[in-house]
Amino acid sequence: MLTDNRKEFENALFRKLCRGLDILKLHTTCNQSRSNGCVERWYRSLNAMMGKVVQTHQTDWPSHVPFVVNAYNTMTHSSTNYTPFFLTFGREQQVPLDTVLGTQGGQKHTVSEYARILLDNMHQAHTRVREKLFRCNQRG
Repeated sequence: MLTDNRKEFENALFRKLCRGLDILKLHTTCNQSRSNGCVERWYRSLNAMMGKVVQTHQTDWPSHVPFVVNAYNTMTHSSTNYTPFFLTFGREQQVPLDTVLGTQGGQKHTVSEYARILLDNMHQAHTRVREKLFRCNQRG
């Protein structure tokens, strides 16, 4: 896990949690935002999306954050051809409208079958993403 040097990530509790979960925690170089480029890129995307929804006086922005983050997480990204939601959960997000329209997956599986399908989906997706990102890095 790569974090900055904020006190939330450098305290005893966080270190103990990382140790207990067998997480190798690294931190970025102080005042060098380039060393955490993925997060900085995410902030740029979030800022651009927030700029489209907040009012001119910008006091209502906190109420928009959950919806903007959800929109980002359910958008197919050109760099991966997947949504971040799918890459995290192995399925696309289901919303109440899916129930109303009857578009939700109607297949019933046992727990074992669902776990196997989920793991297969995630393994295939992560393999494709790694290959695509590797090819993109070779070009760049």
